[in-house]
Amino acid sequence: MRLLLLFLTLTAAQACWFYSKQDTVDKIANIIDQPLTRTYVEKKIHQLSPAIQWTIEKLNVDIFEDCDANNDDTITMKELRETSTCLDSCLKLAAANAAVNF
Repeated sequence: MRLLLLFLTLTAAQACWFYSKQDTVDKIANIIDQPLTRTYVEKKIHQLSPAIQWTIEKLNVDIFEDCDANNDDTITMKELRETSTCLDSCLKLAAANAAVNF
């Protein structure tokens, strides 16, 4: 429930004091040594707690919409780092961190 409240709080925040894009990408790179496919991400989302799944669904967080620069349903670490719309808000960073930490 605390994580849900954090997500809701972050939607109204203008600045992101909790997360940085570089730290989030580094965490993802340390855990996953291959590009992220849509199938892999969807599988991981279904392994999260129901509260986080609900939050991601209701807030319409779609990492592929913002990070998959060439629309091939695969996100490389280069796309995560260099796509300007990828992980560009505190909400997206919070969702990515929640997924990585569970």
